[in-house]
Amino acid sequence: MSENGQANQPKSKRGGRRAGAGRPKGVPLRAKPHERVVLADLAKQFCPEALDILCEVARDRDAPASARVTAASTLLDRGYGRPMQSVELSGTDGDAIKFEDVSEQEVARRLAFLLAGKPSPAEETKH
Repeated sequence: MSENGQANQPKSKRGGRRAGAGRPKGVPLRAKPHERVVLADLAKQFCPEALDILCEVARDRDAPASARVTAASTLLDRGYGRPMQSVELSGTDGDAIKFEDVSEQEVARRLAFLLAGKPSPAEETKH
């Protein structure tokens, strides 16, 4: 063991804590909404060229099959949208989802609780 209580391990050039590494404190994690708009506008300038490159790769018989398939798939996604993902929903133990009859007044009351950021009394008793 070393003086600081850790096992002696060879020094690595990668990994571990290093002074100055990582995101500095106070730096936002993501782009702000107006920054995203600016970035999107800049990126759109390259769309025609990017589509041309994808078409070239998809048609290039000397390109690896994986690159051609990826290019073709990307073009289809842009042209027709990504395929719908099917999701199966079921209730407890795979049974059908059961809906309870709730009056409009009860719906309004529950909505008021949700908008206030509080769980409805019905939800509190379930937990």
